[in-house]
Amino acid sequence: MTPIGRRLELDATLDRVEGRKRFVSGRLRDGTATVADAEGLFVELFPGQP
Repeated sequence: MTPIGRRLELDATLDRVEGRKRFVSGRLRDGTATVADAEGLFVELFPGQP
């Protein structure tokens, strides 16, 4: 359970790059306990793409 009203620590890591794709993972921690994990895929736009 994620506590309310406490300072938490967030860290993220660039796990790998495949062409324009960036694979990122992250963790939200309360001290030594991980309260949330996340994974994301970010895609680099071509020049001129909105």
